[in-house]
Amino acid sequence: RLPKKCHRWPTKEKPSLTKQRKHWQSPEPQQNTTATLPKQIQPKRSKSRRCQQRFQKRKHKKASKPFEIAKEKEQQQFRQKSKSILKKVENKTYSLFGFTANPDLSLGENATNRLATMPVWQYFNRPTNMSFHDLTTTKKPPKNLRSLLGLSLKFIPNPKENVSWKQFETVILPRIERDLRLKSFLASHDDNDSDDTSGTDKDFNPRMYIKSTWTPPDPPFRFPRELPRRLKAFKIAMRNLVRKRQCPSNLMKHQRKAFHYLRKQEDFLVVQCDKNLGPAIIERDEYIRLVFRDHLNDRDTYCELSDEDAEEHAREIKVTLQNWISRNKGHLTKNEKKFLLTKLKTNETPFATFYATMKVHKNPLKTRPIVSCSGSLLEAIGIWVDDKLQVVAKQQKSYFKSSFELKKTLMTINIPPNAELFTADAVSMYTNIPTDKALNEIARYLRENDFDNVPTEPLIEALKIVMCNNTFTFGDTTWLQITGTAMGTPPAPPWATVFYALCENAFLDKFSNNLINYSRFIDDVFGIWIPSNENDKATISIVGNTIHTTMYEKKSNLHLYIPPHSCHPPGLLPGVIHGMINRIFTL
Repeated sequence: RLPKKCHRWPTKEKPSLTKQRKHWQSPEPQQNTTATLPKQIQPKRSKSRRCQQRFQKRKHKKASKPFEIAKEKEQQQFRQKSKSILKKVENKTYSLFGFTANPDLSLGENATNRLATMPVWQYFNRPTNMSFHDLTTTKKPPKNLRSLLGLSLKFIPNPKENVSWKQFETVILPRIERDLRLKSFLASHDDNDSDDTSGTDKDFNPRMYIKSTWTPPDPPFRFPRELPRRLKAFKIAMRNLVRKRQCPSNLMKHQRKAFHYLRKQEDFLVVQCDKNLGPAIIERDEYIRLVFRDHLNDRDTYCELSDEDAEEHAREIKVTLQNWISRNKGHLTKNEKKFLLTKLKTNETPFATFYATMKVHKNPLKTRPIVSCSGSLLEAIGIWVDDKLQVVAKQQKSYFKSSFELKKTLMTINIPPNAELFTADAVSMYTNIPTDKALNEIARYLRENDFDNVPTEPLIEALKIVMCNNTFTFGDTTWLQITGTAMGTPPAPPWATVFYALCENAFLDKFSNNLINYSRFIDDVFGIWIPSNENDKATISIVGNTIHTTMYEKKSNLHLYIPPHSCHPPGLLPGVIHGMINRIFTL
């Protein structure tokens, strides 16, 4: 049966048999929508396999979406945590060494990057030897402290900000103006003036001098009229130049971190070593234990005072000093009396401060007691006693001022070939000197001999005040030294020198034929001995008839010096270099 309409195909291209079949296929009859069965009764048309696969894929994707979200969140947290850990490691490495190396680069590339980022001042000014003595036992300090303590304890960091105009106007400018006024006044001062200052110049002692606040009067009294105008112009010019700015730090970032760590922590103490062997770090508890073990537990030498007893003792010392000054007015110069009364009136801390230095060259570790008398009640009278007692100490046979003077003396001695050198050292010299016996011996010696500008009885009385009232604080405790030389007081060295000299006179005359030279600096003795017996042994031999010296330094010396980028006055660093060169070539 043919359809109603017949189609003619083009003659040039004939369709394939499949196309012809589809073309001549009769159209499907239209379904009657009104006669369809209800939807619930209609049979479900089966879906193709591809549709089923897509459906299952969407279903699986929908079901696994919460797990995918959780997985992505977990991975993100892991990445953030890894990044945070890596950042902490980099910061920790930087805080320890000042830079962070890239493991993906070679050693040379890391070194190049480090030098490229290093400031110029640090490259040229950094010390090559940076170390300290680690005396810790249980707790270990951070490793980055080496970069800070290796600068030495005398290093001064730059302040955060420079001087503001208010500080410059109220502090610095008045000082400049006063100095200029004084120089102008003194430059125009004549010797024929009515003010006679020869007496004060004769009695001037730089150790017992109270700085004056006197300012010369305004013109026309010996003051140039041009100077006030120039001072005013200088002030106006400086007003535009002086501004509060942030100062560049002379410490690197890792050094500043170490500095802030030391200021905040309470577990460690940075202390000095004996013999100038460099800084050391030790636990606070261990430091206190060593101080009590070596010194304060000796109840025959030290006595602990309660707070009430300490206050009463301070009042007694103050009254004793006032009475001594009033009784000896005639033996004191005007400047000495002013110095003693001013120090007594302005005193704020009545007692000295006790601390210990570490003897790292000793095994086992020991400590040296140091008492800082600066600012205490006994400081002023101690300076006066030291000034007078030094005259007595210099008259002793074994006295020498310094190693430079000793070498000059030794170089003039013609030493025989059989001479031998010997050295001696006193053990715990200060604390082993009996106070009562030393006071009696020194008093007898002073009364039997006359010394220029040395009042005998006031000096003996002042010695007793200083040696019998040495009170100091250690932490929150107060201690009184019962016997021995008053450590830390200014007259302690000449006191020990004079007492030991009195003890030495008994054998120096006896062995005068054997001793070519006998010299002692406080507790260290050096001598040249001519043995009377050939079997005597010596540890040091002399070649020729002269002595050749060289500098001796302990093996534990760290050789730390002030770096050039420290915030010291400009003239100090060249002075340190000249002093070290002079010491090397002289000794």
